[in-house]
Amino acid sequence: MNEFLQHRKEVIYHELGHWTLAKTLGFRVGNIKLEIYKDQKSNYWHNASSEIFPQPHIQNNEELDEYLVNRICVLQAGVASQLLISSESVDSLFKDSGKDDHSKIQELLFILRGIRFTKEQITVKNELKQKQVITDECWSKVVNILNNNENKIKYIASKIETIVKKTNEKHIIKYNDLLEWLED
Repeated sequence: MNEFLQHRKEVIYHELGHWTLAKTLGFRVGNIKLEIYKDQKSNYWHNASSEIFPQPHIQNNEELDEYLVNRICVLQAGVASQLLISSESVDSLFKDSGKDDHSKIQELLFILRGIRFTKEQITVKNELKQKQVITDECWSKVVNILNNNENKIKYIASKIETIVKKTNEKHIIKYNDLLEWLED
């Protein structure tokens, strides 16, 4: 597969992962925006986003915990969805296409850790283990949801691929189209 097609596929799957998880977890979602660029040396990069509108109604720590878990899941879902078509490692994908997601996840993990553990439990010694427990919990939820929606993601990705045919063009995949394809 040529570089453009591979890059396009990875970007589409990444954004569809975010969008699918957000929709499944009850977040309001909108369009997906994609721009893939190519420079004179045939290097590819992109500007892409899934419109996700978190509107939490938080009355207590349990609701805050649930919201943070779901938000972390949505952030993890881009890379998790890419794994459906990529042979790269999770760490490699987070360092590359999921860099911004990873930094947001790390910040949210500290907040969630502060809710779940007592002041005495929150120590430097326990930090990595506690964050890993939460990360694994969220990742398991993401993988389960993506596995249940894999065929839909592949179908919608194939539809988007027919729209995104060239570099250096802005593409807006409309919410109504995404919803229609989701229900096909």
